[in-house]
Amino acid sequence: MHVTQGTVANTDYSEVIIPTLEALADRPVQVAVTTGGRDVSTLPPLPANAFAASYLPYDELLARTSVLVTNGGYGGLHHAMRHGVPIVIAGDSEDKVETSARVQYAGVGGESADGSPGAGCCEGCGRADSG
Repeated sequence: MHVTQGTVANTDYSEVIIPTLEALADRPVQVAVTTGGRDVSTLPPLPANAFAASYLPYDELLARTSVLVTNGGYGGLHHAMRHGVPIVIAGDSEDKVETSARVQYAGVGGESADGSPGAGCCEGCGRADSG
C-alpha cells in the first residue's frame, strides 16, 4: 500500500499520512510512505510495517501497490489509474475536490466520508490485504 499527501498540501501529516498509518499499523500489509519532498525526519515514528522516503519512482512503486491512499493530487492519481491501483482519497484543498469527483465517477476509487482516512479506509479496496 502507498500513502502520500503529494508535494503541495503535505505540511500537516495528520490529514492523511498519520491516520492511515494508525489504521494499518496492525494489518498484514507493507506501507510505503512518501513525503513529497519533505525530509522523512519530519514524520512521526513509523509502525513496523511501514517505511518512508521523500520520493519514490511511481512507475516502479505503483506496479507493486495494492491501494493508494492520497489527498488527491493530480500526478499520483494518474499514475495509480495507469497501473490499475484502487484509490482512497482524503483531501479537500487545491484541486482535490474536482479530482476526487472524477475518481469516483470513473469508478477507480472513493473518497473518505469525513475527509480523513481512518480504521476502515481500505476496506473493500480489492487487493487491500495483499501488500
